[in-house]
Parts: sequence; structure tokens; C-alpha cells
Amino acid sequence: MVETIEEIGRWISNQSKKEFINQNTRDHVFLLDAGMISEFIDLIGQNLHKDKEDLKKSIDPWTRRAADFYYRYQKEMETAIQELSLLRQEIWSKLEYAFEQELFTGFNVFEMGSLLIRNNDYTIYSLSRAFENKYKDDVAHKEELLKEQESVITELSVPMIPSIIPDTILVPLAGDLSVYQLEQIRTRLLYAVASQRMTTVVVDFTGITSLQVSALGIQELALQIEQLTASLRLMGVDALLTGFSAELSLGIVQADISLNVPVFSSFKSALTYLVHVKNITIEDLTTK
Repeated sequence: MVETIEEIGRWISNQSKKEFINQNTRDHVFLLDAGMISEFIDLIGQNLHKDKEDLKKSIDPWTRRAADFYYRYQKEMETAIQELSLLRQEIWSKLEYAFEQELFTGFNVFEMGSLLIRNNDYTIYSLSRAFENKYKDDVAHKEELLKEQESVITELSVPMIPSIIPDTILVPLAGDLSVYQLEQIRTRLLYAVASQRMTTVVVDFTGITSLQVSALGIQELALQIEQLTASLRLMGVDALLTGFSAELSLGIVQADISLNVPVFSSFKSALTYLVHVKNITIEDLTTK
């Protein structure tokens, strides 16, 4: 004979689980697996005696996992509530059966029913909050990804500025550098050089610090520069490098790396050099 509310809860849980553990015996094929269903039934049945705070501590972790499960399979909250309602109906039917068979003497069916409803209602409420948090986290994650993508697009959109020197463009680099970014810059630069028939490219590193190439590494930076200048040479285009900071220059020297291209302290000094080697006059500059 059942004598306590705890025993009623255990009896209801055990009887209900017998109906649901084997999916082949059900009209409805649940998305939740047998383990999650069993936990839910225990939460509803075996927490009849708990107060509100203890109930939260028991149910909230389950609803968070359930929300993760449904969200992973791209199911809306309505699907989850439908499944929990079907489970609640079975649990309720076991309670009614027990009172019809007078298994619970000394207890009121409506009192027990109200406790079951309380537990079920809180589970639905907790599940809705868990879904809401999942939606918020997902939106926040997508917004963060969008910002990262926008940042990458901005960084990849390196300006290629026509110079006053004929057939020469300036490419100022800025921000953190990665292999992917440098490869994209190289591709865009080679296309621009070919389409605009440039003969000289000045790549300016004034906006780059040693910190901004720390993830890339000095060796990889040198390799990327070498690949860029080699590609330009194959197209008959001269490459000049300008604007290396003291720290970046020191790192390149300490790494025993030879860039094998003309290097200048500033874009202005590179232009002065080009004016000299190309025998450009003031008239050439003013008529450009």
C-alpha cells in the first residue's frame, strides 16, 4: 500500500515509463530518446513532494538539455510542448487508474492531480525560457559572425591608389594580417596590375605593427612577400616595399630573412627613387 506522496510519485513514474520506453508500442514516435523521456517522467512524478525552489533545481537542467536537443534538430518549441503534453496525458491516466483501483488510500485525486499539473506547467515554462535563451544565443552568435565577416571584408578591401608616378599604384596595408588575407590581397593586386597595365607596385607597411603579424609570424610574412614579388616579376612588374616599423624591421633581420626587393622608409622616399630611375620630369608629373 502506498503511504507517502514520494511513493505515489515513484509508482506513477514506474508505471508511466513502462508505456513509453519502447517506442514501438506508441502511436506517436517521439523525437526525444528513451533516456530523456524517462527523466521527464521521473521529474514530473517523483517531484510531487518538492517545493518550488527544489522543483526548479531539478527541472531546469533537463529543459535546457531538451531545448538543445530540439534546437539541434531545428524543431520549434511547439513540437516540444506537443510531446510533453502527450507524456503528461499518459502520466495523468496512470494517476486516474491508481485512484480507480484504490491504490492510494488517504490521498485526494485532485490534490495529486494539481501537483502533477504544477510540475508539468513549470516544465513547460522552463522549456519556453530555455528555448528563448537558445534563440537569443543563436542570434548573438550570428551577429558576432556577421561582425567578424564584415571586419574581414573591410580588411580585405585594401585600397589600390594610383600614384602621381605613371603606371604605379600604392597598396597601403593595415590591420591584423593572416595568410588568407594576404593571398586575397595578392590575387586582387595581380588582377588590378594586369587590367590597369601597371609597371610598378609600392606596398606600404606603415599601418602594420609587429603585434599585427604576431599570429602570422615573421617567417610566413616574408614568404608571402616573396610570393607576391615573384608573381609581380613574372608579369614584368617591379615591386617596392615601404614603411616597415623598427620592431618589424628588427624581427625580419633577426630571422635572417632577405626580401630581395628595394625597401624604403616611406612612400615619399620610394617616389623619389622612382622619379630618378624612370627619368621622370616635372612635366611628366603635371601632365599625368
